[in-house]
Amino acid sequence: MVALTGFVPDTFILIIIPLHATLFLVPNGNFATIFLFSLGALTHLHLIHSEFSHPHDGLLRRLWLVNTQDHHVHHLRPACNLAHFFTPIDRLFGTYVDPKDMPAIKTS
Repeated sequence: MVALTGFVPDTFILIIIPLHATLFLVPNGNFATIFLFSLGALTHLHLIHSEFSHPHDGLLRRLWLVNTQDHHVHHLRPACNLAHFFTPIDRLFGTYVDPKDMPAIKTS
C-alpha cells in the first residue's frame, strides 16, 4: 500500500505524466497500452518496496533499471536514488548511490 500513497507533485510527475505520454509516444496507443504500462509500473513499484531480493534484480541492474537494493538506498538516504524506473537519471544528477557502498544493504 505504501507504493500507492504519495506526495501529489511526485505522483503527478512520476506516474500521471508518463502514463499520458504513453498514449502519445507509443504508436496506436490505446486502452491496452495504458493498461500494460500501469500493470508493469505498479508491479515494479510493489516489488521494489518489498523486503526481499528478487531473481530478476540482477537483470534490472544490468539494464540500468531500479531494483530492490537501489530503492532500499532511497529509504535509508531519502535524497538519493530518486528515480522510479531508470538509474541513469540519478547518475546524471549525482544522486545515485550504489547499494554496494551501503553496508546496511545486503547485495548479491
